[in-house]
Amino acid sequence: MFSFKDISKNNLYNSPQFKSHGKKVVGSVNIVIKLLDDPDNLVPILNDLGKRHVLRSVKKEYYPMVGTALI
Repeated sequence: MFSFKDISKNNLYNSPQFKSHGKKVVGSVNIVIKLLDDPDNLVPILNDLGKRHVLRSVKKEYYPMVGTALI
């Protein structure tokens, strides 16, 4: 599923693909936190994020694990 899935664990943290994905995740979480009190602007962003994950075939069963990690 990830562009960095085949990179060995020894090289993962030096991977440009891994770093790029991490920056996107942290950036998205930052935006969501900033907009928690602004649902009119937050909801469209979350809908877009959901659509992008559907296009990448992210499965429903992955979400609890990610939710736990974020909490």
